[in-house]
Amino acid sequence: MNMLLGKEARLPIRLVCHKLTEEQSKAEEEEKLIFWQKVMGTNLHQLMQWAIFITNIPVNKIGAEDIWTIYRSRWYLEYYVKYMPSYM
Repeated sequence: MNMLLGKEARLPIRLVCHKLTEEQSKAEEEEKLIFWQKVMGTNLHQLMQWAIFITNIPVNKIGAEDIWTIYRSRWYLEYYVKYMPSYM
């Protein structure tokens, strides 16, 4: 879905929603639960079934499924670097 973000600047963005499989949903559930409990003080189980991304990459450059893959790959890389032992 194409949208405009911001009250004054109105930047063009793309909202990409990816419905997670049951297996993917369970893997991400704990992280999202912690986040949403901090932000909203509530448990939103339906939200756990979705991965939601905001990007400015146009549809003709990259598809929604590829955005999901790129974000997941980046997350794993950041996780690895963060927890990589310092002696390596």
